[in-house]
Amino acid sequence: RIEALRTLRTRNAREVGEPALAAVCDPDITVSMVAIDQLAGCGESPAAATFLQRAVSDLADAEAPRNWHRSAHALLALAAAAPEPAAAALAPFLTAKTWQLRMYAARAAAALRLRLPLEQLARDTDDNVVEAALAALSTLAGHDADRFFIEALGRDGYQVIRVAARALAASPAPDAAIPALRSALLKAE
Repeated sequence: RIEALRTLRTRNAREVGEPALAAVCDPDITVSMVAIDQLAGCGESPAAATFLQRAVSDLADAEAPRNWHRSAHALLALAAAAPEPAAAALAPFLTAKTWQLRMYAARAAAALRLRLPLEQLARDTDDNVVEAALAALSTLAGHDADRFFIEALGRDGYQVIRVAARALAASPAPDAAIPALRSALLKAE
């Protein structure tokens, strides 16, 4: 079923909408997630946009253990299919209790090119969320966000330190970056 959805997508994006909408309720979570992801290319389909908006708005259910997948994938697909409703739906994801929802919020904010939510998530309590936010900030803001990269070097998560150090390459403010980089290096040894 996954390969059927992917094949439709490669042949013709317009053909994927109806089968993807039928597959979003598949009993296999992997098939369902692939179907939701496929809806990202169906922005012209009112049915797809309606489904994605409904799935995104069901955040209370997403906060239940192991239920985050549908809302998180729907938010990211909605960011591609219908950016305005996705931007409007982003706020509750930024403060969700489930870290995976916040990580997908960072991915959606990156797709929507929204810097302020990324700056908020760059100071999140979970290193996986911070990594996603910093990677997006690096692409979106470059060295204008160096203060977030420097701050992140003081964290314990190696994935955060790695992305922050890479973002600081060729920084126009080496006097601020080098001490933080040196400190992170010494901590890792």
